[in-house]
Amino acid sequence: MKLENLQNLYTDCILSNHNIPFQNQIIACGNLSSDEATSVYKQAYLFRMKDTLLDNFQAVHFVLGDTLFDFAIEKYINKNNHKAYDLSNYGRNFPNFLLETYPEFPYLKNLAEFEIQFIDSFHKKEHISFDLFSLQNQTELENAVFEFGETVKLIQNQFSIYSIWKNRKSNLQPDLSKTNQQEFLLLYKQHSNLYVLSLAAIEFFFIDLLHKGESIGVAMEKTNTRFQLNPEIISNLFGKIATSGIVKNIFLKT
Repeated sequence: MKLENLQNLYTDCILSNHNIPFQNQIIACGNLSSDEATSVYKQAYLFRMKDTLLDNFQAVHFVLGDTLFDFAIEKYINKNNHKAYDLSNYGRNFPNFLLETYPEFPYLKNLAEFEIQFIDSFHKKEHISFDLFSLQNQTELENAVFEFGETVKLIQNQFSIYSIWKNRKSNLQPDLSKTNQQEFLLLYKQHSNLYVLSLAAIEFFFIDLLHKGESIGVAMEKTNTRFQLNPEIISNLFGKIATSGIVKNIFLKT
């Protein structure tokens, strides 16, 4: 039997409890029966799912502690294990599950979502930054449309969770006193490292418009209708965009 076919039987056994076809292809070690050997495989797969959730949601674990986190992931696995063909993507709906399981900790959803976004940017290819200073004049700048790198993510959180995430490996208790505030973050990869910048509401609004494909001129007009732009704010906005290197390419609208 080809390895791919055996892997399919294994997956079908683990995820769908179709044991017999897989058992017919294996020889149990020692004194184990086929059922006992299959049980070992299933337990190993269960541990893999637990390890995946533990690795991917370290900050959630930091907040909940061992007991509450173990309860959550075991309950989650019991409901979702049959969907876990590729464990690298396992846990994508874990944030919503946390909100249902622990409604008294509503910030956990934002925290878990951020951990997923961080992992996603980590695995994406880094881009080569465009030199913004190559734009020749103001007309070019106003008509410019920015193309951002694939690792760039603009994140608007209902709850402030970034400080919790930063301290996820601390031995101290997490500080949850300032979670009830909105938060705006810019996540991106440069020089093989991931960076997170905290943004003001006006910065997020403007960069988000650019990220959605608006030209600089249109983005500035829309931003100015909601916030009050001045030369200093505009200079700081473009300085942050330029120094972060988040722009991959620029197109001029004609």
